[in-house]
Amino acid sequence: MSSASRHAPGAHPTPSQDEHVHPGLEIAVERKGSSASVTMRIAADELERARGREFSTLSKRVSMKGFRPGKVPRPMLEKNFGQEVERAVLEHFVQHAYQKAIDQEKLRPAAFPRIQLGENVPKPGQPFELTFELLLRPEVQLGQIEGLEIEGQSIEVSEPEVDRMLAELRRSNSRLEPAGEEGLEAEGMAVATLDFHRPGSETSSLTREGLRLTPKNAPSGIDARSYEEALTGARVGEQRSLEMEFPANFPVEEARGQKGTVRITLKEVFRVVPPADADVFKAFDVGDEAGLREAVRGRMRQGKQESEEQRIENELLERLIEAHPMELPDQLVEDQVQGHQQELREALEKQGLSADEARTRAEGEKEKGRLQAIKALKAVYLIEEIARAKELRVNEQDLSEELASIGQRNGTPVAEVAKYYRENGLLRQLGLELLERKVRRYLRASAAVSAPPA
Repeated sequence: MSSASRHAPGAHPTPSQDEHVHPGLEIAVERKGSSASVTMRIAADELERARGREFSTLSKRVSMKGFRPGKVPRPMLEKNFGQEVERAVLEHFVQHAYQKAIDQEKLRPAAFPRIQLGENVPKPGQPFELTFELLLRPEVQLGQIEGLEIEGQSIEVSEPEVDRMLAELRRSNSRLEPAGEEGLEAEGMAVATLDFHRPGSETSSLTREGLRLTPKNAPSGIDARSYEEALTGARVGEQRSLEMEFPANFPVEEARGQKGTVRITLKEVFRVVPPADADVFKAFDVGDEAGLREAVRGRMRQGKQESEEQRIENELLERLIEAHPMELPDQLVEDQVQGHQQELREALEKQGLSADEARTRAEGEKEKGRLQAIKALKAVYLIEEIARAKELRVNEQDLSEELASIGQRNGTPVAEVAKYYRENGLLRQLGLELLERKVRRYLRASAAVSAPPA
């Protein structure tokens, strides 16, 4: 039970289902608003019985020179594995105390507690006492969740939209061919080396090799029209120099905000060749342009329908969160904020920022992260409360079907997907995601959605 582990809001592991009971384990629970203090006390003889079971199990699986399996003397085991066994025994009792507190007091934990054992271990022949805090999920009194009125939006697809999608389909399925003497077209692509020069310096402050460039997409800090004019018609081996203002996220910190130049050396130049109409028709299983337009229109309409359903679900959930105020444990919110801060710092450092820069940037996002954490936590507890009230559950079949779907999307056997999720402790999180989907669909199905305006 690592004190550094973080668990999803509302989720907590289930203790090992031992058949034996512990008459020497006593607990006392004191509620304190959004938390509960649990004090556990284990009698000395109860501890010794648990140690005996652990050493007996250990003896059967440990091989030590000079002893047959199952015949290793306990003093020898204590010498080599005493600390490991003691910690396992204490964690075992903590698990039982945790579950006993929940069952006895009807507690609803917000998250599994972080319990620091540290050096707090009992001496032989002495009892053991430990107090830990349980954060409790907020009480949610459900109001109206069905029949909520919401205005629908049109999912019709216009002709210009179809035109743009067809153009994008042909562009994304195009192939590249060397441009030759014709040079770079406005719609073409080049591979280039960029050298960035600060004002008055002939030495490059930063070099970037192998960058893919298109005349229509100017890098940050360069005038778009000048960039397109300079690159259009350029051939392999040629260079273009352009003025630029180094952006705020430029890797060379001292250059940020300065006006300098960028020298572009073209290494490869390509023209974009769109696919033949016959190939596009075949991909959509149609015979002509009219059939292609209708097939594309159908896919776009389906995409709009899915987006509209998601919009409705999001709006309904937002309204329900506003309508159901709840008091969250401060520590739970703080844990989420700190977790987000750490993830953000790591992501920024991977992007090339120094540890200090990443820390400063992350700190600037902290308040925004806090608001997002509060909103996310409220959504989790509200979703779980709706699921409980409406008896919406995730079963083994739901999980199996989702794992099969994940495997199909990624071209991976479902057995491998299931093994990965199981070994990485992701099944509980997957279950929460599936439960959220069920609640969202329920809210949408029970809402009063009006027709979009004409």
